Amino acid sequence: PAPGRETKDMLGQLQGEKPFILISEDAYVKGTSGYVTVKPDNYKIGQMLAEQLIQNDTEQLENKKIGVVLGRAETEEAANRIAGLKDGLEGYDCEIAWEYNYAGGNQNISDIIASKEQVDYLAVLDNWALEELGEAAEENKYHGAQIYGVGSSEKAIVLLDNQNIKCLLVPDDYEMGYK
Repeated sequence: PAPGRETKDMLGQLQGEKPFILISEDAYVKGTSGYVTVKPDNYKIGQMLAEQLIQNDTEQLENKKIGVVLGRAETEEAANRIAGLKDGLEGYDCEIAWEYNYAGGNQNISDIIASKEQVDYLAVLDNWALEELGEAAEENKYHGAQIYGVGSSEKAIVLLDNQNIKCLLVPDDYEMGYK
């Protein structure tokens, strides 16, 4: 990812002089930068996570509460994933109780999420946050909330195997460049 307005301006100066392609994420700006970007359909990823929540809940999410953990708020990825999730849940009797933007660093995300309003499901739309939250799930830190997430790391797959995560959507980073 390319953070901030300065990066967008620098890329603007390079455009036409040197060829470049952004991979996985666009520059961190409102909307799109207009640069060539190879990335997954983040809106569809959010919708697919909503579909899995609905399919796997015997009551089709009736009266259920969902906590949403996103990556950096300023990214197109986070904005599109949450939009897809919300649209996918529209018409179902569930509530997104809260949203939290994870930016990495020194945050103890498992403690922060454990202190939030209790929910039935955690929808984790960021790989790094998913890894940290999945590790702490062994301790029942989230009061029985089931974790549904998006991730592509080996660690995320191990957490799914160990049943720390209920559902894992894995974007195919290799295949996305060919569609």
